[in-house]
Amino acid sequence: MKKLTSFFSAMLLMTMVYSQKSNVDLAYKLLTEDNNYAKAVEVIEKACRHSDTKNDPLTWFIASYSYGNLILFEPFNKTHIDRTLECIRTGRSLDNDGECFSSNSPGPFHLIGTAYFIEAVRLGNENHYERADYYYNRAIEYHRAGKDDVGILKDSWSAHINCINKYYSLESVDAETGFGILNDCYEHLMKCDELLRLFSDKTLEEMGLPFDYDDFDSAFYHLGALYYNGADKLYEQGYYETAKEWLNSAWACVSMYDIEGNEMKNIKEAIAYCDEAIRTGKKAPSSTPQPNKETANDIGQTRKGTGVDVDIPVSNATADNTYAFIIANENYDNREVPYALNDGRIFKEYCNKTLGIPSNHIKIYENASGNKIIACVAAIRRASEANDGDLNVIFYYAGHAFPDERTKDAYLLPVDGDNQLVETCYSLKRLYQELGSIKTKSCVCFLDACFSGATREDDMLLTGRGVAIKPKEETPQGNLIVFTSASGNETAHQYEEKQHGLFTYYLLKKMQDSKGSFTLGEMYDYVSKNVKKTSFDVNNKIQTPSVIPSETMGTKWRNIKL
Repeated sequence: MKKLTSFFSAMLLMTMVYSQKSNVDLAYKLLTEDNNYAKAVEVIEKACRHSDTKNDPLTWFIASYSYGNLILFEPFNKTHIDRTLECIRTGRSLDNDGECFSSNSPGPFHLIGTAYFIEAVRLGNENHYERADYYYNRAIEYHRAGKDDVGILKDSWSAHINCINKYYSLESVDAETGFGILNDCYEHLMKCDELLRLFSDKTLEEMGLPFDYDDFDSAFYHLGALYYNGADKLYEQGYYETAKEWLNSAWACVSMYDIEGNEMKNIKEAIAYCDEAIRTGKKAPSSTPQPNKETANDIGQTRKGTGVDVDIPVSNATADNTYAFIIANENYDNREVPYALNDGRIFKEYCNKTLGIPSNHIKIYENASGNKIIACVAAIRRASEANDGDLNVIFYYAGHAFPDERTKDAYLLPVDGDNQLVETCYSLKRLYQELGSIKTKSCVCFLDACFSGATREDDMLLTGRGVAIKPKEETPQGNLIVFTSASGNETAHQYEEKQHGLFTYYLLKKMQDSKGSFTLGEMYDYVSKNVKKTSFDVNNKIQTPSVIPSETMGTKWRNIKL
């Protein structure tokens, strides 16, 4: 009798296992043949919960595509999107051999991107341009994660139209806001141009794109005209340096289509007028109010009263062949980076006032998305091309960073990135390769970020993990010198009293005390010594800044001056 009971128990167990595997097969059929995504979700969820199939990456692969397709056939549903991402994460963590999820087939990110794109179009049509802009950027990130270049092309084209509509929707706009909107538009168009070169053997109609090449040229013409008209108004009001910055952007747009150079000639003449007004100290018309300097620079919240924020030395130095690119990421959905915006804004002022870098050579990207980080690196490359490599570059980043728990590769975290989906982030290896490949006399990179997965407040960025990870070390190339705020699995702390990152505070302090006259070697020795001491005194923990020069730079980096 016992043997008979055991037999029936075994048969029941086999039937249950077969039933769960049948659920996987049925869900696959519903997904691929019947296109019944709601039913596929219902069936595959049973397999996701059952012990015999929940550890199979194929189960989660089918689940991710079931949810991914479902979100395209109903109004924007964030719950389904989150479940799609959860299925991708779980499946990839189980798929060690890459049989289901691989670099060529990372998962249905492109479906998520399309869902964001559809919602962005809806919001834009309802004149919610700010929200639409956010959704377009999210669409681009997910299409990039899904390796869908045609999707990115569609997203970027529509995003540029949204930016133009946003610009026109403002009854009045200050120069900084307007310039930012138009620059966003320009970056989207340049992304289109970059991708169109990849599809030179295909027609736009074949790819289902909503524009043709005449539309593309007209877009640059239109954007160039907006920059030019804005510059004209700024010149009339006496804002000559700002007008020149707008004219340089107009030049960049017009150069994309003006083969004969007729319009570029007019812009060149206008730039010469600005240069003359700046050189001679020409005053604006008396009826025109002069801009308030602090308001114009949008630095209100940085005036906290700390020494490095207020007493910024102004030197007579000029660094006309130096360009600074600053990314300051503070406002993340889950965990902020305290004082990162203050870090970036004050660093920008030191670059201009103390190091003598012209204001139109300094670009700051606040709360940068993944698309903005890519645009920043692209802007560095264009600056190099415009100067035939005869320039020095400063790259500064303050924000979150983290290591991939599986590969130990380090990543910068955009404000719209997901630290559990590295495709939505920007790898340190890629950053080093990009900056190292750009022709420069020197490229100095400052990273006030913790690559161990910890935050400035000593919390863990990766939920569920209580220890810091030592990330994989990367090697700079070309003329790149990298300064990091901490080493190995250390934490890059904030300096609460000074309202800065600890590393950034002493970097600014060195510039302040030396009035901008120092070598990189002197700067590193000072920052390293003071960061280690203060971190121990204040946080009871060691924080050790490091410097990583490329092989080309060797030890000569110590004698370089910013």
